Amino acid sequence: MHPEVLSPFQVLPLKAREYAISVSQVLKADSDMVAQGILGVAHLASLGVLEIEVGENWTEPSACFFVTGANSGHRKSPTSKKLETALHHSIDKYLLPDEREAQRITAERALVEVQIKTLMRAAAKSSSEDTDPETVGMLAALQGRLKTLKPQVSPIICSGTPQAISKMLGKRSFVGVLDPEGGFLPGIRNTHEDQAISILKAWSGDRIRDERVGSGTSASKRPQLSTCILWQSNRLARFLMDKKYVENGLTARFLPLFVKGNPFIPYQHVNTPFEDATLWYEMAIDAIVKTASELFRMGARRKVLLSTQAYNEFQAYRNEIDQQISSRRFECWADVLEKAPSHALRLALIIQLLESECVTVECISGENMWRGIALARFFVDQHAGLRQWSDMGPVRKIANRIISRLPDGYGPPVPFKPAELYRPLGITAFECERALGLLASCGYVRECGCLPPSDPRPGRKEAPCWVATMPPHQMEPLPE
Repeated sequence: MHPEVLSPFQVLPLKAREYAISVSQVLKADSDMVAQGILGVAHLASLGVLEIEVGENWTEPSACFFVTGANSGHRKSPTSKKLETALHHSIDKYLLPDEREAQRITAERALVEVQIKTLMRAAAKSSSEDTDPETVGMLAALQGRLKTLKPQVSPIICSGTPQAISKMLGKRSFVGVLDPEGGFLPGIRNTHEDQAISILKAWSGDRIRDERVGSGTSASKRPQLSTCILWQSNRLARFLMDKKYVENGLTARFLPLFVKGNPFIPYQHVNTPFEDATLWYEMAIDAIVKTASELFRMGARRKVLLSTQAYNEFQAYRNEIDQQISSRRFECWADVLEKAPSHALRLALIIQLLESECVTVECISGENMWRGIALARFFVDQHAGLRQWSDMGPVRKIANRIISRLPDGYGPPVPFKPAELYRPLGITAFECERALGLLASCGYVRECGCLPPSDPRPGRKEAPCWVATMPPHQMEPLPE
């Protein structure tokens, strides 16, 4: 079964979708933007304690970089505030100590620091050349105690520089960024591209070290970074199209949603009142944080398996992606396609998490794997659409020339071969393939199989054929 392309709103489980509709109607915000926020917050609530076991030697981390581009007036801040309140409340409840305990830790830490300084002064004033072993033992014990008295801080931050994010990843198992004003993205454009290495590794689940002078050397076991960021559309587009981040693979790791035009607000009947839908959302986030906090404090991770149907769906999608990568029509976003299977796994896990409302899920169902694949296709289209309109001006000109050559008239559409177009137009087969791919992304044409070669001699291969999805006179010319 080949999945459709589904938006974040369309893949949500029923209860989450009803909540998204309620928030969208109350805040007058785009439903996909709200749904993307729900997926992002649910993922942050899992605190990075989940991994996906695909095969015997293949464990996929769960890190996801959700990012939404929307202009002023699209209700970014109210939406983010509405969704994040439940997450912060649950983290304060299950992870952070109460005020009295925090004061006790601060006071005890101050006392231990004074004791360490006293011992070091006494050792410095000692006339003996050999340090007393008892003093060394006491000093080591106090320093060990000092390390255990670190105040617990929330793993969810609002913003920070790439350098600060890199430092946190070197010392923590999970860092989440939740911000309606760009998070660390505004700062990353003004730093050297090497600063993005830690962010790249955190998405891939690689080991990160903090080897700054004076800080010692520390290593975190496969830390994960997850984001739920909203930003201005034009600024986000400039970041995603930055050549250096396209080349080092950072751009392909993001899951972008661009809210264009007027927000889509589904005015449909909701069986659950807004208060009840809000209560469900708060309880679901609370349950996810509660079950994840136990593993988070132990520094442990839970592996989630794929059901047999989910594994088959995933392998079929991988084969489909491999075929697309080998096609020259998709070369301008091949880096995004290479990450699509990993994104599909991680998105399916988040959908399963929302459906189960806890991190103790055993496996991903075939239905949720199907949804994850459909959503991964949506994000590939978001990347592809951005690149087509930014750096494919010559291709758009060729596409408009192709529109004028498509067979018009009444009756069923007539299949055609690319050779019937690029030879009369005086363009190469490669240019024709890219232009047809652009028209296909606009919904103007589609592939419809293969036609036998016009030359019957041995060795001739079947030629792919295309068909217009609408009469050419109804196709709007692409802006050049």
